[in-house]
Parts: sequence; C-alpha cells; structure tokens
Amino acid sequence: MTYSYTQLSSYLTCPRRYRYRYLDGWKEKDTRPALLFGRAFERALAAYFLRQEKLCSRNGLPARTKDCSSRGTLPGSACSSKAFNS
Repeated sequence: MTYSYTQLSSYLTCPRRYRYRYLDGWKEKDTRPALLFGRAFERALAAYFLRQEKLCSRNGLPARTKDCSSRGTLPGSACSSKAFNS
C-alpha cells in the first residue's frame, strides 16, 4: 500500500479526519463558490448537449453532423423542426 503526502499530512493533522476520509470513504462537501459554479455549469452543458442529441436522433439525423448543427441557428433548432431541414 502506498501513501501520498496528502494522506500522511491529513493523518498527522487529525487522525479521525484521516480515518473518515481514507478508510471510511467519506468526502467533504466543497462550498467554495467557484467550484460550485463550475459544477453547475458543467451539469447545464451536459444536459443541453444530451437534449440536442435526443432531438437529432428523434428526427432521424445522426447527432453532431453538418446537417444537424451548422445551419447558423441555435444548436438543436435545425434538428427539432423538419421544415428547416429541407
């Protein structure tokens, strides 16, 4: 078993904290605003692109193709209406 500097430092600072984190597997919630914003932004992008792929596949178009996303409109809008695909 190998130990990192962070693990050793954590144990020397607070053995109980080391136990909870590394032996029991608990994780602390990070409440820094920048990280919370980053996570929310990543989730929003993932949801957006998953929705776009579902719209494209529902209309029979492969996701992220030239026909599907390069019409000069918002991504997903060309796929969501057959009238724009002619």
